[in-house]
Amino acid sequence: MGAQNVQIDTGKIKVKKETATADRNLKPLEATSPEMRKQLAKLIDSTAAYFIITGSDARDLTGCCPSDNVTAANKLVEAGILQVARNTTPPGTCPVSFYAFAGEISEQGERPEFITNRELRRRVRDYLQRLETRKSQIWPPILRWLLLIFIVVSLIFMIVRPRPEMHPPYSSIADPLFLTSLEIPPNARLLVLLLHRSQRCEFCLNMEDFAGQTLEKFHADELREQKIVFRTLNMDSPQYAAIIEKQDLFTGSIMLIAIEDGRIKRRGIFKEAWYLTDNKNRFSAAFEPFIRDFYRNRR
Repeated sequence: MGAQNVQIDTGKIKVKKETATADRNLKPLEATSPEMRKQLAKLIDSTAAYFIITGSDARDLTGCCPSDNVTAANKLVEAGILQVARNTTPPGTCPVSFYAFAGEISEQGERPEFITNRELRRRVRDYLQRLETRKSQIWPPILRWLLLIFIVVSLIFMIVRPRPEMHPPYSSIADPLFLTSLEIPPNARLLVLLLHRSQRCEFCLNMEDFAGQTLEKFHADELREQKIVFRTLNMDSPQYAAIIEKQDLFTGSIMLIAIEDGRIKRRGIFKEAWYLTDNKNRFSAAFEPFIRDFYRNRR
């Protein structure tokens, strides 16, 4: 029998509850996008509980913020491979979806609880690896030779052709040019970076507002002395594309970056942000300890 999905409305979060089966069909993984397969592999390898995507299913003609990633993830939910929990959002705002593997999300009051389904994750990882192996084996030898010839010709062309002077690209978030692009003062010790998309929903705007108010309330002196700096970054800006890809960021986030001698020492993500964007007091109560512990180098 196939998996059965039942939607539960918990008030703040809507959870699609999954009844797991031992012989779950993983064949739909072959039809999903390479980007989604990559996201699933990273979720398993990182041992994270879930990943977040902002937007609506592109198949829903009445939805806002259509997203191919949401569509791909929802198809895997329908196939019984993934499970989803969604924030209840006002009409006209971009929905926020939390995706985990089937059987990993359970209803707990206003917030879902995540429990790792190790067996399913192992089966999915093995299946994805077999897909990659199969894909690599279908290349005929003639294409490999053509690729080799192309590489050799390209190397010769690069050697004989004068190279123009270029500025280093924003290839890493650890690049000092990244700090320069955000106009970070030299005495800064902590960068609080809010990342957002061009199209912003109510919860995304709340995230920025609540984060700024928390910093003003508890760290006014450090802000004034520019030891702590609060900046926003549009994830859709082409100049930051490499950074976003390198950090595996899919949706609005709050990143804390420790700075030492003009270089980035470490970074961390405030993962609870999306759950708390409907209540300023609860957001601040969770965000302030995160800032304090990170600032004191305990994270």
